[in-house]
Amino acid sequence: MNFLVIEKKVAFSPPVQEHKIMTMDPDKRVRVLSAAMEEFLKGYSKANTDVIVEQAGISKGLLFHYFGSKKGLFFFLLQYAIDIVSTEYAKAVAPNKDFIETIWDISMIAVDLLTTMSLLLRFMGYGVLTLREEFPEEASQFANPLDRLFERARRQMDHGAFREDIDVKKASDMIIWTIHGYNHRIAQYDWRQEDWNRQIDKIKGDLREYLDLLRKVLYKDGNEV
Repeated sequence: MNFLVIEKKVAFSPPVQEHKIMTMDPDKRVRVLSAAMEEFLKGYSKANTDVIVEQAGISKGLLFHYFGSKKGLFFFLLQYAIDIVSTEYAKAVAPNKDFIETIWDISMIAVDLLTTMSLLLRFMGYGVLTLREEFPEEASQFANPLDRLFERARRQMDHGAFREDIDVKKASDMIIWTIHGYNHRIAQYDWRQEDWNRQIDKIKGDLREYLDLLRKVLYKDGNEV
């Protein structure tokens, strides 16, 4: 399973870039991180490092040499996933860009990531939620890239497209909540990669319909995305 296809284009944060796992042979690193993400998706408490090392083909001693503990491995994986996804999402945001168009572009990047690295995207969503439950004190260190990008898009957006008789903040909230709700729904599906690939056209169609409806309700012109 290759979910590191964009790694060379990512400006990793220091905690990732300087981590000693990044000196490991890339193919071996893929196996280790893939196996770990798959195992953590079972639930943090249920994740077993014995399964991870067996799937990755490394010794348990080597795993703990790199990460120190199960918690250290989990935290690295989460920052790693956030760095990659953030880099991709950032391509969609630009000053004075139509807000719904920006949300559509971000959503299409997310859909594309589902076809190329669904494991990483699913783990990131799961990991952010797990932090709040398992490690509430450390949760503030990590933020969902979608939340950051939506806020950045809101700050930079062109307000002129919205109807004059509505609250722009509440209107943009409605758009964001709709996308969050849809993302949460599809994230529940325990699909294999080929399942995501088969469903991708339907996912895109559903997203377009939701945003077209919101545009008709909230925008002056009501044109489709």
